[in-house]
Formats: sequence, C-alpha cells, structure tokens
Amino acid sequence: MGSEAISVRTEPVSGRQAAGQRRHDLRDPAQTPDYVDRSRSHLNSVLIEPPDPTELRAEIAQHREAAGQRRLRADARTAVRGVITFGTDAQPRIEALSKAEQDRLFRRVADEIAKESGHPLIGLVVHRDEAAIHAHYMLRGYRLDEQGREHPWRKTRAEMSRLQDVAAEVPEVKALGIQRGTPKAERIARGEDRSKVIHRTVRELHRDLPAELEQARKAADRDKATIQAEIEAVEAELEAQREKAEKNRRLIEEQEKKLAEQRVSEEQAQKRIETYERRETKALEEIEDLEARKAKLEADLQYDRKAAQADIARAIEAVLDGMRYLGVINGSQQMELMDAAVSTNDLVRTAIAFRDEAPSIARSIEAEKAKAIQQTREQAKEQSRPTVTRPRQRQQQHGPETDFEL
Repeated sequence: MGSEAISVRTEPVSGRQAAGQRRHDLRDPAQTPDYVDRSRSHLNSVLIEPPDPTELRAEIAQHREAAGQRRLRADARTAVRGVITFGTDAQPRIEALSKAEQDRLFRRVADEIAKESGHPLIGLVVHRDEAAIHAHYMLRGYRLDEQGREHPWRKTRAEMSRLQDVAAEVPEVKALGIQRGTPKAERIARGEDRSKVIHRTVRELHRDLPAELEQARKAADRDKATIQAEIEAVEAELEAQREKAEKNRRLIEEQEKKLAEQRVSEEQAQKRIETYERRETKALEEIEDLEARKAKLEADLQYDRKAAQADIARAIEAVLDGMRYLGVINGSQQMELMDAAVSTNDLVRTAIAFRDEAPSIARSIEAEKAKAIQQTREQAKEQSRPTVTRPRQRQQQHGPETDFEL
C-alpha cells in the first residue's frame, strides 16, 4: 500500500555536515551518488542557493561577539538541513504539476517550516534526478533576536512534530488531497501490519534496499555479544575524547583570561590558543564520528534480522512479479528463483542481483499498464460507435455484386 502523505525531516548540523549537504544539493561531481541520473540533473531547481557554511559561521560568531555572548564551539550546529518528500501515491500528483508549480509548492512548504521554527530559510533545492522528486532545504542554525543575540536551534519533540502539521496544512498541498503522514512507530504500536508500514514495492526497492542490505550484512556477521563489546569500547573512547575536548576548551579559556589580565603576551597567548583549538577541533570531530558509529552499533543490536529478511523477501517477490508480468520469466521460474533464494538463505545476494532491475521493471510495468488501459478504452469506444450499413445494391451494369459499408 502506498502513501498519500507529505513528510519533512529536519536535523541541525555542524558546518562540516552543512558543507557536505551543500555539495550534494548543488550536485558537486565529487559528491554526486551513483543513484543520481546525471542526464536529468539539469531539471533540478536551485530556488535558494545554500550559503557557504564558513561564511555563515563567521556571521553568527560576529553577532555573538558583538552581543558579549560566548564563543561558538568548534562543533556548533550553525545550520539546519531538511528534506521534503511525498509518499508513493502522492508522487504522481506532484509529478503531474508543471515545473513552476512544483517549485512554488516546495517554496511554500519550506517558507512555512521556516516561519513556524523561527529560523530563516537560507537554502532550497528541488531534485528531479533521483527516484522521486523531493526538495532539500536549509535553515539558519541560529536565530538572531531584536537585541542582536544569537540563539541556537532547540526544539522539543512536539515542536518537531508540529513542523509535519505545518507542511500538510499548506493550501497547495491540501488542494492535491495530500495529508500528514502517521509516524511509523505509532502505526506499528497500534498494531498495523509491519508489511504495510514498510511497504516495499518495485518502485521503492532500489531506493530502500541498500540500507536494508547493509544492516542485514552486519547482523549476519556479528552476534549481539560482539556488538555489545564494540559499543562498550566506543563508549570508552568517547569518554576519553570528551575529556580531551573539555581540557583544551579549559586551556583556551585560561589563556584568554591571562591575556585579559596581561599576564602573558598576545603573541604567546594566540599561539597557544591556536594549538588548543586545533586539538579541541580534532577531538570534537572524533566525538562526532564515534557517536555515529555508536548509533549504528545500537541499531544493529536492536535489529530484528528475521523481520528484515522477510521484508527483503517481499521486495524480491515484488520484482519477480514484475518480471513475470513482462514475460521475462514464467510462473514456474518465479517459484524456482524464490525457493532458491529462501532455501540457500541468500536473500541478500538475490536482492542485490534484482535491485538494479527494479527501476526499469517498474517503468516497463507502468508502460504496459498504460498501453493496456489505452487499448481497453479504444475497444470500448469502437464498440459504442454505431455501424451504418447500406442495403445491398445490384450493379446496373454487368458486374459482380458488391457490399458497401461505412
């Protein structure tokens, strides 16, 4: 079952992460993923070009200094990135709009999110070169108040949920019959069939499956005891890096105090501060990497391999259904392929083999269905057309009898 919902995902990020997102949004050749159809990238719309994160940080730092606020941390989240997407049933309605109408809709949604959050919209790019149309937006990570003070992004879960409401309430979205989606956790909690929540379809297979495969590989290779041991090791390293970052921050503040009290020369203090800042930045980068690694390990620990294998099996079955529909394989071949995948417990490898087929199969199925619908309409039209038959006439001159029909 598809979805008629609009979805927005929002996340505060550091300058380094914002720079990576900017390169992705603007299709930097070095940062363009393989799944992007580069022949369609010219169809993308850069409605607001995201700013250089370095300049954004400098602007925020300047305001904070002028207002007497503390210096920005090296890992300060100076930007907030987000993405606007639509469910599979809603996508055709978006695709049916003209490019200008699509751009207006995404701009309205992004503007409303910015207004609700209180953080200015500073970037908006619409992508039409991936599996489904979507838009990446960027908000300023700090909010400048009337007194010239900069305030970081701080949102409760309820406030984040409200952004979903705001997106669905945009008139252009409501006019298309698109609604706010129900969170997956809530749908699972109330007993909805997991397969409907995950809704693996041929169209979605190539987009969703890589993450599933990566997770399946990890869960297959390591047991829970091993993963738990790795988590504990990462936590110990995290603690050490946090202490290192805090120590260097403390040393920086001590040098600044000594400089203010003229207990050390400016040249000496600046040299030491630069050394401590480098060490602090390195420690904070390590913390960011370790936290990401810990999150992945914890996901693996909670990972239900059996349920995921079932999801992958359904995905493969969807592809095989499409192949049979197109006559690529017959019913018995489909059963043999599916049985082979299940019996060898090699669903992952089978999924990889079929994954690249999924997009072209989906397009072919849609084309075949459209063709069948058109033929049905033409036949119905032909059957409803009255046929006028003139009575048989005999030629006045010598010759064969001839029937004349219109």
